[in-house]
Amino acid sequence: MGGERRETADRVRMIGNADAADRREFTRQLRALEAEYGRPAPHSLLRLATMRAATRWVTLVAASRALADARRARSEGKGRRPSQREINALARRAGLEDSSYAQAVDAVRELAARHAPPPARPTAEEILRSLPPVGRPAGR
Repeated sequence: MGGERRETADRVRMIGNADAADRREFTRQLRALEAEYGRPAPHSLLRLATMRAATRWVTLVAASRALADARRARSEGKGRRPSQREINALARRAGLEDSSYAQAVDAVRELAARHAPPPARPTAEEILRSLPPVGRPAGR
């Protein structure tokens, strides 16, 4: 139970009381990042970076959706339609959000690599098994 409550509190802290679609996108992306890089400790810098990347994903999806809606309204709409200048501004916003998301994922990747456990050291048996066999020279 406590994990669900903390997850909800984290989501509200990061994206506010957003609509259901944004909450689902945030949770889906957070789970995808955790599956890729491992579940971070509750109060770690890696958890914060993961939540920031998920938040950037939500804003990227919203910006892309707004751009698609404006393009559709300009080509098919009746009445007031968005100008080309407005569409260009939305395209620039979507591009910036994409760049911000890529930087956030890079930060998660870097922190996850830094906090990864060191590789296990081989045991003495494994080292001995990896050595070539020592035998007598042929003919003696």
